[in-house]
Amino acid sequence: MNQTVKLDRKGYIDIAKGLLIILVVVGHSKIENFDYIYWFHMPAFFIISGFLFKPFQLTEIKAWLNKTFSRFLIPYIAFYIISWLLLTMLNYDKITFKSIIKDFIMFVYGGRAIGGVYWYVTCLIVTQLIFSILQVKLKKKYVLICLVTAYIIGHLESIYILPSSDYYNMPMRFKFPWNIDVSLVALIYFGIGFYCKDLINSIYTKPKVLMTTLTGLGCSVLIIISELGILKYSLDMKYSQYRHLLLDLCIPVLFTVFVLLISMLMDKRSNLVGYIGKQSLIIMYLHLPINTVLQSIFHYNSYMFILVGIVFPLICSIIFEKNPITENILLGKVTIVKAQ
Repeated sequence: MNQTVKLDRKGYIDIAKGLLIILVVVGHSKIENFDYIYWFHMPAFFIISGFLFKPFQLTEIKAWLNKTFSRFLIPYIAFYIISWLLLTMLNYDKITFKSIIKDFIMFVYGGRAIGGVYWYVTCLIVTQLIFSILQVKLKKKYVLICLVTAYIIGHLESIYILPSSDYYNMPMRFKFPWNIDVSLVALIYFGIGFYCKDLINSIYTKPKVLMTTLTGLGCSVLIIISELGILKYSLDMKYSQYRHLLLDLCIPVLFTVFVLLISMLMDKRSNLVGYIGKQSLIIMYLHLPINTVLQSIFHYNSYMFILVGIVFPLICSIIFEKNPITENILLGKVTIVKAQ
């Protein structure tokens, strides 16, 4: 007899992911005065991924690859095809055989070459793989040295090699496959989440109102001094735009801690945000193409963009969960079957 075993996870982590994916949609909505979201929302996803990550031995790499392919790469491929078809409907008169071949090549290449949100999943896979290899091969202190070294190299690339302006249209030679160069910096955020598991869990058992207030004040001060022009700070992981070795650690970590603390306070009180967090990948994939199609028909503002970008993917998720095929292909559901 077989029994499906569900993986245990902290509710506040799903709430944190829910808050962060909402911020992703807000950031893409072009709403004014929300550039601060880019300071931390993607580093926070890597930190949380590190917190949830269970390293594997090299002998287990085949099983890990199979799980990764099912959980991440199949939905990655499926949603890219869906998005491509939706956007093709808007520009069908410009589609040629040559353009289709080019789009396919760019999709295989991935990362900044295809734009949108697709860089994150491939970069996360590369980051997980590198981190696990380091964990298996090296002692902790040497792993930390490697993470810091990669972090510094990533900043040197950003400062001295990549374009510092108009980086949205950077030449192809700066677009690395799967955004693997972003892993240079993503590794340290991932490592912070991994090595601080016990600390984060210990905070969960303590009173959090004071800590939340203090970290919230710290975040507010940073935003205020930025508005006053005293602090000039920006961070964009997708385009490898980071310029401050110290601030690029302190600011994203401070904001991530604040999000986690808020999530802990909301735990067991906000099932909706937790559900949104569980569906963060489908929201990530669909909020842009759905809004692009609908905005070509209807004219609506940034607030409606946010609502559509969250509600429509959730409706799709509910529909996809009804069918085992769409659940596996589009939602990447992985079940662990334990024989009895």
